[in-house]
This record gives sequence, structure tokens and C-alpha cells, in this order.
Amino acid sequence: MRPRSLQFDRPIPIRLRPDLQFCERDAIDPHVAVKDPVSLNYFLLRQEEFAILQCLDGTSSIGEIQKQYERQFGPRTISSPEILGLIRNAHRDGLLVVDSPNQAAILLGRLRKKRSLDCVSQILNPLVIRWRGFNPNRVLEKITPTFCGLFQPAALVACFLLCVIACGLVFSQLPRLQNQIEFHHVFAAQNIVLMVIVLIVVKLLHEFGHAITCKHFGGEVHELGSIFVAGVPLLYCNVSDSWMFPKRSQRVAVSAAGIVVELVCASLAAIAWSFSSPGTFNAICLNVMLVGSINSVLTNGNPLLRFDGYFILSDVIGVPNLWSRSRSIVYDWLCRSAFGVSPYNRRALSESGRLWIAAYAIASMIYRVAILFVLFVIAEYLFSYYDVPVLFPVVVVLSMCGLLIGPLFAFYRLWSNTMFRRQVNRFRLSFSSIAIAAVMCVIAFVPLPMRVRTLATIEARSAESIYVTAPGVLIETVAAGDKVTLGDPIARLQNTSMEFERHQLQSEFDVQRAHVRALTAIESSDEHARASLPAAREELTRLQSLLASLKVDLDRLVLRSPANGVVLPKYSEELIWDSEDNLRLEKWTDIPLAKENVGCYLETGTECCRVGDPNSIEALITLDERQLRFVSEGQAVTIRVPGFSESFRGLVASVARRGTVRDALELAREGKIDADRPTKVLYEARVTVESSANTVVPVIGTTGRATVTVSPHTLVQRIVWYFRDTFTRNSEVT
Repeated sequence: MRPRSLQFDRPIPIRLRPDLQFCERDAIDPHVAVKDPVSLNYFLLRQEEFAILQCLDGTSSIGEIQKQYERQFGPRTISSPEILGLIRNAHRDGLLVVDSPNQAAILLGRLRKKRSLDCVSQILNPLVIRWRGFNPNRVLEKITPTFCGLFQPAALVACFLLCVIACGLVFSQLPRLQNQIEFHHVFAAQNIVLMVIVLIVVKLLHEFGHAITCKHFGGEVHELGSIFVAGVPLLYCNVSDSWMFPKRSQRVAVSAAGIVVELVCASLAAIAWSFSSPGTFNAICLNVMLVGSINSVLTNGNPLLRFDGYFILSDVIGVPNLWSRSRSIVYDWLCRSAFGVSPYNRRALSESGRLWIAAYAIASMIYRVAILFVLFVIAEYLFSYYDVPVLFPVVVVLSMCGLLIGPLFAFYRLWSNTMFRRQVNRFRLSFSSIAIAAVMCVIAFVPLPMRVRTLATIEARSAESIYVTAPGVLIETVAAGDKVTLGDPIARLQNTSMEFERHQLQSEFDVQRAHVRALTAIESSDEHARASLPAAREELTRLQSLLASLKVDLDRLVLRSPANGVVLPKYSEELIWDSEDNLRLEKWTDIPLAKENVGCYLETGTECCRVGDPNSIEALITLDERQLRFVSEGQAVTIRVPGFSESFRGLVASVARRGTVRDALELAREGKIDADRPTKVLYEARVTVESSANTVVPVIGTTGRATVTVSPHTLVQRIVWYFRDTFTRNSEVT
């Protein structure tokens, strides 16, 4: 074995690759960007690391590198293990070449290992599939000069004013927006397909915004591919060449370009939405507005996720690799607390501002978990709504694997290090294990609040219904909530055909009466008149009877109150518009006696409203066999009704223990399941709705969403029940 001094002074046969490109970035904490022109990989090195790599010329020894480091960065020093670790990492990243005949085999093995890790990573994250696509650099070189005018200050001011105008128009029509973004409207089957198409187009423009901005500042874009996120195809553009820009303003512009494009698209769509009537174009504009605004705020523009907002924040504050550096600080603290030893180089974590950088890591982790929880809630609701709950545990398992596999793999690599295991404090390890087990037991076995969500239909107890007994056009109506007494007119209808028939009969009656009078006057002298008089009187009597019957029908065009009480609005699906030539147009859903519906045609049998006590409002909720086990009398219920900003509250009064068989056609018509699903057994529960003097009366017959607060259950109980109900085939109803 050679003496240590000889190893210390021995030249290292390693050189820095001469084809690498370097750029010192403008930042508070200066770093050097390194570009590998062969693999198109980019790296960020601290100035100390870059200075050490520059010393590697194939003839320098560790001692010479240490002396050069002390001359340049003194009084700081660096140890031999730190230099060797840096050289090992740089060689692994392909920044160094070694004068050795077996380097080809080493590099080939490293490439195979990298491909294997990529395959494993793809298998563990099947919700995200990436396809590299093609090289768009030549295409961008041709089209980028066309958009040079968009990078002028005037264009940015115009974009800002456009966003302000769009926000003003949206806030001026906020009630309309709230009605259109109800959950069951946004996540309807037709709108989901439309939203996916809109998302693809908006993301295409988003990525072209990044690419054109990068080309404008002199960068290169060598990769434009597609990425499938949960089956949704999206485009992505690799603009990593912006790392080589020396100015922070240029890097920020490239990162912000996609967000600006989405906000401009959302603003234009908001303006078009505000001036368009309901229809396909209005729905497209609404989806563009939602995707371009909410997506930019919650994901792309949010610095807590590793998207555009993160890179903007990292460049603005001048802290490169903020994501990994912040997590390294947190993991270092966790390892020192749990194991009593740090796996990281303390020199790399000794920069100023560690506290707020660690706070960023904690905030980003919490936000990521919150976003994942919201996505789980939405997925669970959608899968239950479309009656495919078996997909929900699959999504949960895959997502949790993607979330936990990284930390578990890092812990495995850490624990595989023999030197680390020797330095672990056994007492701290035991205490940490007991604490983690206790927390898991608390999470698994402590009862947690639980809610059951289902549909609710608003009804009224002991309320008298008012039906249309003679069809006609609505010309006058009272307002919902008005007090009426027995016999008071509620609404007036007009039937032009019946009016025309009445005038025609009245004319025939008047003519026939005059004819009878004339025959009566001459019957004594005219034998023919005497013979015709009985038939004329019989015809007069017939016309009089028809006229009296028609007058009764016309009187029924006035809808009167059957009792004393308050007019309660009723939801109806039998309201039909009538044109001037009495051609009935398509049906639509609304409140028949609403003021804005004056001029509509009401058919016979249409329930217009009810008259009763507004304090007797109740709700009927439907429960399936899975939900029935949790719901009982006396539980609190919150009901959300479309068109009302406030929720209605009540208590479960009774629960039917005998179910009603509902066939697939009926449930599909109500939008609860697909048409090809089997029959189901539903149970009905009655809820008494609390009322007060300030409570607005909801529309009778309206369907809303009910949330029943049931007794708490542990997480283990929920998982057992969920998998038992999901994978156990229910007996068919005959």
C-alpha cells in the first residue's frame, strides 16, 4: 500500500470536457450554468464547484486543487473527501472524461442503468406518460420574428388592460357565472369532453409562448413533445436552454410567457362569454376562461408547485435549485432529529436564509398534499356520480405510490450506506420509530368526522297544488312569496284559439237569436215560419250551451288560490314557448309563474305553484344501500340548492327501511347513472328544513345536493367498508 502523501500528490487522470458550454448567471447567489451539447442536459454549479472542476486538467493532484481553492476562496478550506465526492458526482453526470481504456464500458453500463431507472419511474407513475416528440428549432426560427412586436412594453400594457376589462365584466355578471359553474354543470359528461379539448388547445398555446420567448432571447428549443396526464394529452416544450441566459429578467420572461398567454386567452374568452347567449360558443368561452385563469393561479403560476411560478420565484430571489435545496434542509433536519446524523454536506446547507427556504419547502409540501386531497374528493364524487366507484381506489393507490416512492427510495439508499448506519443514534431511532407508529395508530383508529352526500328534492308539507286546467299563454302572475287568501287570482292565462271560438260562437248565437225573434214575430201569419221555429230554438239552445261551456273554460284560465297561505314557487319541466303562429317550440326547465316567463305557453296538467305555509318546507333525500347504514334520525343535514348562495339546514326526521326499486331508464333520465346500468334499490329519508323570518323560500321540486353529517368512523373502518362494497357484488333486484 502506498503512503498517504503519495496518494495525496498523485495526479488525477480526469479532465473537464472541452465541449461543455458555461454561463455565469446573474443571481444573488451566483451559479454557473453548464450545458452538455451532446445530451442537451443542463447543470447548475456553485462557483466553488466550478473552480474545482476547472482545475481538473489530467495532471492536477488533490493537494494542488486544495491549494488553488484556498488561494481563491480563503480562508475557507475543503477536504479530500469533499473533492472526491464532487468529482464522483460530476463524472456520473457526464461532465468529466477519464484517460482509461475501460471508460466505454463504464459509460455504457451507466446509460443502461439510467434507462432502467427511467422505466421503473414510469411504471411507478403510470398517470404521467411522456413522449419526446420532435425538434421544433427550425420551425421556431421562421415564425419567431413574426411575434417580435409582442415583446414591446406597449404590448404588455395592452395585455394588462385586457385582463382588467375582463375581470370587470366577469364581476359584473357574477351571479350568472356562479350559476354556470355549479359542480354538476362543470363535470357533466358533455362538458368534460369539451373541457379536455379546450385544455389541449390552451396548453398548446401555452407551450408555444415559452418556445417563442426562448427563441426571441437567443435560446434553442430542441424538444416539443406530448405528455399524457391521467389520460389527457397535453403538449410540453423543453426550454431548459434559458438556463444559459445571463440575465434574470430574460429567464423570468421565458417562465412567465406561458402564464401570460393563458391569461390573455382567458381574458378574450371572458369578454366573449359576457356578451354571448347560452349555447355551445358560450360554453367554449366559459371553459377557456376557467382553464386559463384557475389553472394559472392554482398550478402554473403558483410557486409552491414545480411549474412556471416556481422558476419565476427562483430567478427573482436569485436562489437556483430552490426546490431541491429547500427539501435538503428539511430532510437534513429530519435526519438529525430521527437518526442523530446528517446525510448531507453541511457546507452546501450553510447558506444564509435557511429558515425561510425551509419554510418554503414545508409550505410546498402542505400545498401539494392539499391539491392531491381536493383531486381525490373530485375523483370520488365523479366516480360515484357515474356509478364506477371501483376506479377510485385504483387512482388513490397509483397516486399514493407516486407520492411516497420518492421518499421511500431515498430512505432505502440512505440506509444502504454502511457509514451512515454506523453513525445512527440508536436511542433517537427507537424513539422516532415509536412516535411514527403512534401517529399512524392515531390516524388509523381515532374516529374522524364523516359525511354522506346525496341528492335532495325540495317539497312542502300540506301545501295545495295549483294545476293548469285550460291551456294558454301566461299574461299575468303574482310573485313567489306573496300572501293569498281563498279564491284570490294567482295567474291569468290567455288562449287565442278559445277567444276566437268564443267570438265566433257569440256571433252565431246573436245571429241565431235574431233569427228566432224574427220567426216568432211572423209565426202567426206564416206557416213556414211556424214550422221552422222549433228547430231554430233548438239550435239557439245548443249554441247557448256551447257558449256557456266555453265561458267556463275561459274562466279556468284564471288560476285561483285553493286555500289561505303563501305562494310557493314550483320547479316544472313542462314550460313551452309559443310563437305568434301557435307553433310550440322546444321544452325548457324553469319556474312556470316567474315574472320573466310572461308570454309562455302552459299546457294542461302543468303544476304552476303551491300554496301553503313556508315554514313547512322539507326535503326528500335518496340513499342507496351503502349510504343507508350510516344515516339515522336526528342527524344534521346541509342542502345546497342551485341559485341560492346560502345553504339550507335541517334534521333527518325519518328514514324508510324499505327500498324502492328504480330501473335504469328512470335513473338515467334523472342523470344519476348511465342508461346501461342494472336496477338499483333506493331508500328515501325525510328532512325537516329549518326556517326563519329571513329565510328565502326555495323552489318546490328543485333538486339539490344534501350533505348528511353522520357519526364519526375510523379510517380503518372506512377502508374496510369501501373495499367490501366496491368488490362485493350486490344481489340483483327482480
